[in-house]
Amino acid sequence: MLETGIRVLETGIRVLETEIRVLGTGIRVFGTKIRVLGTGNRMLETGIRVLETGIRVFETGIRMFGLGSEC
Repeated sequence: MLETGIRVLETGIRVLETEIRVLGTGIRVFGTKIRVLGTGNRMLETGIRVLETGIRVFETGIRMFGLGSEC
């Protein structure tokens, strides 16, 4: 009876160790997703800045075209 209890306890410990490893993997994956999300946000911000620059250049071009047509 005692031996059976010890074996069950050992099995429980192994299962617990496996669960801890799975949890660790989950935490690492979650950390990676957060970093990827951060990279995505930075890329989006860069894209917005590039778009804003493009709009300013376009506006400058329109003004220059207007000045050119007045001459």
